[in-house]
Amino acid sequence: MNVPSDMNNFLLKKVSCDGFLAKVKDGRFMSYDENHVPYACCSDGSSQESEEVDKTYYQFKESHFSGVIVGFKDVVVQGKICACYDDAIDVGVGTIPERYYFEKVPVEIKKCAIVYYANNLKHLVPIECLKEEE
Repeated sequence: MNVPSDMNNFLLKKVSCDGFLAKVKDGRFMSYDENHVPYACCSDGSSQESEEVDKTYYQFKESHFSGVIVGFKDVVVQGKICACYDDAIDVGVGTIPERYYFEKVPVEIKKCAIVYYANNLKHLVPIECLKEEE
């Protein structure tokens, strides 16, 4: 489906879809140890000292269904979680562990339609997976 820049013309249109983006719970996250050193963790209990971790937020699932477009959204499919050091306040004593913070950096972003396919049930459908129904 070719969606022009004015997407409001496609709101409340009936469409058929070839798939959707499903949320992934991979259990990867960043944390600190007792010395405020950042490290990457997994849900299986393993961890390693690291300043960034790759994170998958959504994955594509193939499914055929029809529904109604109610809106559009940019979805971060993959990204990185980085430990950054806030060096804006430098007092000349070296690295202060408390000045680390975590930042989400998007790597892959997809334009998606919000499609309701049943009462109170919706999917995030990539634009390239939509077909307008007559």
